[in-house]
Amino acid sequence: MVRIKSFFLTYDIEVPEEAGAHWSGDFETWLRGLKLADPSLDRVLEEQRSLYFDLDGRVDGLTKELRQMARSSDYAPMVELLSTVPGIGWLTALTLVVEIVDFGRFPDGEALSSYAGLTPSEHSSGDRIRHGHITRQGNPVVRSVLVESSWILIGKDPEMRRFYDRIKVRRGGNARSWPSRANSATASSPLRRAVSRTESTSAKRRRTRFQAGDRDSPRRRQPRGQS
Repeated sequence: MVRIKSFFLTYDIEVPEEAGAHWSGDFETWLRGLKLADPSLDRVLEEQRSLYFDLDGRVDGLTKELRQMARSSDYAPMVELLSTVPGIGWLTALTLVVEIVDFGRFPDGEALSSYAGLTPSEHSSGDRIRHGHITRQGNPVVRSVLVESSWILIGKDPEMRRFYDRIKVRRGGNARSWPSRANSATASSPLRRAVSRTESTSAKRRRTRFQAGDRDSPRRRQPRGQS
C-alpha cells in the first residue's frame, strides 16, 4: 500500500474522484485497470500492483481461517464472552484466548495487566512513590492488541474517555508523547473487564454444577430413630 501511494506521489499520478477512497472496492477496480503511458513506469506499477493483490488475497484467506477457528467449539465460548467487552472484537478476542490460554491462572485483572506489561513502573525515594510509564515487560502481543482496542473503548465509554482526558492533561506539553501514554494507561481496562466477565461466568458455571449435583445426588438415609 505504502509503496503504491509513494509511487503515485513521486510521479504525480492522480486518483480520480470516482475511484473513491484509497483501498476501497472502487479504488481497487480502478487500480486493476490503470495503464500508464510510459512502459517503464507501467512495468513498475504492474509489479507493485501484483504484489499488493497477491498479499491482499492471502490476508483474506487467513482471515477466513481465523474466523472459522473463532467459531469452533474450542474457542467460540471465550471469544463470544470477550467480544462483549467494548473495544474487543472477534479477532482481538481470539488473540487473547490463544495467547493467555487460561484466564483462571490469574487471580485478578491486576495480575493479568502485569502479565501484559500494562502496569505502571514504580520509582521509590524515601517515603515517596512515583508511578511512571508502563513497564512493557510481559507478553507484547497481548499488550499490542489491547492498546489498539483501547482506542475504540475510549470512543464508546464516556467514563474511560474522561479517564483518558485526565491523563492527557496531566502529561501535558508534549504533543507527540501524550496520546500514546494516555492510551497505554487506558489499555488495561478492557483486560480487567475481560477478567471480571470470565470470573463471573466461571462462578455461574460452578453454581450450576453444584446445584445440578445437589439435585441429582441421592438423599442421605436418615439414621434410625430420626425422622
